[in-house]
Amino acid sequence: MIPWIIVIVALVLIDQVSKLMVSNLMEYGQCIPLIDGVLNLRYELNPGIAMGMLSELPPSMRWVIIVIPLIAIGAMLVYLWKFRPNSIWACLGISMIAAGGIGNLIDRIFYGEKLFFGQVIDFIDFCAFPEIWKYVFNFADA
Repeated sequence: MIPWIIVIVALVLIDQVSKLMVSNLMEYGQCIPLIDGVLNLRYELNPGIAMGMLSELPPSMRWVIIVIPLIAIGAMLVYLWKFRPNSIWACLGISMIAAGGIGNLIDRIFYGEKLFFGQVIDFIDFCAFPEIWKYVFNFADA
């Protein structure tokens, strides 16, 4: 379990540092082309979950997008700790998913005007196929 905690902590740190860099070095809504017509850095905020789902939740229901990920992350950590899968790939995959959930959960809890009313910082804009994929995401999502 210890090596997987190190993986999780490292990935959460990379996620949080990348989001801090974007929020400190870019203006909200700013777009910087990296590979013309393929990949941009675009600073956006997502009040919901994946691909903007649940972004229209009323404030009284915001707990849903905090509690459900907490339960899922807890289940993944218990699984890694208790059952110790034999496959390094399974452990790595579970660790990466847990780290992504933790990174976005940190945003939802702390990056808002009020505690627990935050928005997730997104900045990776894969724009090569806009009719198929129009969403902006972050390191944790990847």
